[in-house]
Amino acid sequence: MYVDKYLTVMDSTALTADSVSTNSVNLGSAKDLTYGKQLYLVTVIDTQLVSAGTDTSLNIQVVTDTTDTLATPTIQCQTGEIEEADLTANRAKIVLPVVMPAGTEEQYLGARFEVGTEGDFTAGAITSFFTFDP
Repeated sequence: MYVDKYLTVMDSTALTADSVSTNSVNLGSAKDLTYGKQLYLVTVIDTQLVSAGTDTSLNIQVVTDTTDTLATPTIQCQTGEIEEADLTANRAKIVLPVVMPAGTEEQYLGARFEVGTEGDFTAGAITSFFTFDP
């Protein structure tokens, strides 16, 4: 699979608490880089996500914002909660089809990682990127 460095939003990045991606994709004035193709957010668990408890979870969200820091993101689509037991390093990649409503005017595309209410992760790292070929 081809991974474009400009579409990579997390690169073996530690994930312990709620966070937005360390990088964002500048959609420019066009606001549509898909040209009719389906875009996906792919997340790979590089190092198992572990918490002090056993019941935390992860919700992966595709977000847009008017700033590249994704400080006030708008959620476009999300996976729903993925349980900690399923967040192992050897699991299949998590593939989320990107669904953005018509009229999305925000310039920057990224991801938000929402850790469940059981508690933060104490260890773990992920890589996440946008692609047309998951």
